[in-house]
Amino acid sequence: MGGIESWKKAGGEVLSGQLQKKIVYVPKPKPGTIGVEEFKKITGKKLPPNVIILDVRDPEETQMGVIKGSKNIPVNELKDRLNELPKDKEIVVHCATGMRAEMAYNILKEAGYNVKFLDASIQIKKGGKYTITEN
Repeated sequence: MGGIESWKKAGGEVLSGQLQKKIVYVPKPKPGTIGVEEFKKITGKKLPPNVIILDVRDPEETQMGVIKGSKNIPVNELKDRLNELPKDKEIVVHCATGMRAEMAYNILKEAGYNVKFLDASIQIKKGGKYTITEN
């Protein structure tokens, strides 16, 4: 019982010919993520008045540079400093690699904030110029 003959009798499809040599995998974005292009648009010339960019990196990391107009609250202090963030604005969170940003997203989402996070690696230089590499 079983095997290819049983598969065929059950109506299973059997394909023949050249095998695929390339695996195509398109990852689905994680819940709460913001696309790189949308992030760049928001952080462009002037930050929209209804958006807060939250940098959850450690203070030592922010010495290299910060995005103009962003607020820094290290992720390990976030639960104790929620009162510093308004609930009537969208919060877009970033860190250096996306890992702490996702942690912050979960903390803020659970606390009832309108929040998204950048799931990408970001290098910020003095003056707020940055480069992003998708994860």
